[in-house]
Amino acid sequence: MIRMNKFKIETISDKPKIIDGLQSHWGRITIGDFSERFVMPIDSWTLDQYKKQWKEGLERLKNNDTSCLVSRIENMHTPYPTIELWDLYKVGDTVFFQNSLLINETLKDSNLKLSNFNSQSCYDYINTPRQTITEDGDEISEWSISLKDFLNSIAN
Repeated sequence: MIRMNKFKIETISDKPKIIDGLQSHWGRITIGDFSERFVMPIDSWTLDQYKKQWKEGLERLKNNDTSCLVSRIENMHTPYPTIELWDLYKVGDTVFFQNSLLINETLKDSNLKLSNFNSQSCYDYINTPRQTITEDGDEISEWSISLKDFLNSIAN
C-alpha cells in the first residue's frame, strides 16, 4: 500500500442543497489516507466565510503551534448553536488534527461563549493543550501528517 501524505480541505458541491433542513454545502477534509465529508450549513456563515477562515487557519499554523479549521457553524442566532472545528497542533515535525464539537454544554466550565465566536476569535476555542486521552481514559481520535508534507500540500 502506498501511504499518501497529503492534506486538503475543500468544498465539493457547487450549489447549496437542503441538508438536515438547512441550506448547506458539502465539504471534504483529507489528512493522509483519511478522508471525510462534512456538511457546511450557510445559515450562520457564508461559503466564502468558511473558505476565508480555512485560508487564514492554514497560514496561521506557519507561525503558531495551534490553529483550527471551521467545518460547521449552525443556529448561531438561536439558543442552541453548534460549531465543529478541526483543531490543528504543530508538534515538532508533525501536524496533528482533532475534530471538536462546540455546544453550550462543552463550554460551561470556560469563559468562552458561542455567541462571541467569529473568524477572529475561533482560535480561542482550540482545545489547548493538546490532549490525547479523554477525562474518561479513552483515546482521542486524531490524524497526523509530517509538517513538511502539510506545508507542501497547502503551498499547492
